[in-house]
Amino acid sequence: LYRAFVPERASRSLVGAFIVEEAQPSPFSADLTLLVQAWSPDPKMTVPLLTVNGAVSPTLEAPAGGRARLRLINASAQFLRLKMGDAPCFVLAVDGQPVQPFALKDGRVQLTPGGRIDLTLDVGTADPIRLDVETTQLPIQLALVVPVGAGSSAQGQALPAPEALPSNGLPEKIPLENAARFEVPLSGEASLSSFPSLGTVKPGQSVVLSLVNKLEVPVAVLLHGTPARILDGVDDGWKPWWHDAIPVAPRTTVRAALVAGTAGKWAVIGQRGGDGAIVAAQSYDVA
Repeated sequence: LYRAFVPERASRSLVGAFIVEEAQPSPFSADLTLLVQAWSPDPKMTVPLLTVNGAVSPTLEAPAGGRARLRLINASAQFLRLKMGDAPCFVLAVDGQPVQPFALKDGRVQLTPGGRIDLTLDVGTADPIRLDVETTQLPIQLALVVPVGAGSSAQGQALPAPEALPSNGLPEKIPLENAARFEVPLSGEASLSSFPSLGTVKPGQSVVLSLVNKLEVPVAVLLHGTPARILDGVDDGWKPWWHDAIPVAPRTTVRAALVAGTAGKWAVIGQRGGDGAIVAAQSYDVA
């Protein structure tokens, strides 16, 4: 995902998705990219105007009875609560990193600012599938997926769970015993003119970032260089997904572990949910 970070430039800058396809032929009947942006044309609006690929609530087509792949990309500063209609959905990847496919509970998923989620969507042979963003008020229709073609009785039956996408080669385990540990406060507004270094680590060394949100609103922490896994409470495990857009709820601390990769200076950016203000701009060095 390419986008501007400075809030006042976000509505006037280029934004786009960079997609690297798998080497194997796609098993999906359709491959749909949905790049979501948020706009506030009227300061009196209580909810933002959402667009998908530059259009308001577009209609997307997929073969009837088939299984489509949806690449959901949040280019906004909003934490989006998505509802995928009543069609069966499986998560394939989080922030570009494959996962063992699992079914969405009640068809709901949160999309963090800067985050990406790849889903399968089983398209029936009759009714369109509505994709909504749930708000404190009425749901907002984000897009409509319409079955096209006749389909077949075999295609109308329930489809088996999808196979996992090929691994990107990230480590299965992160050794935490000798990890470098840094705290990243998420509080007042920060400048993107410089990225003070948290410290220097060696390639292959484990790093634990404590993301401390001191605000009353959620923050998205965006990692450059390599993704991280969110740790459980006392270093006794981690969530099974890799993230480079980490949600941090209000007044909470999230600890994330990564394995330092390519040499360089890698940014850690905190973006306040809603208005997109930058509340952290630091880095770590790999050398």
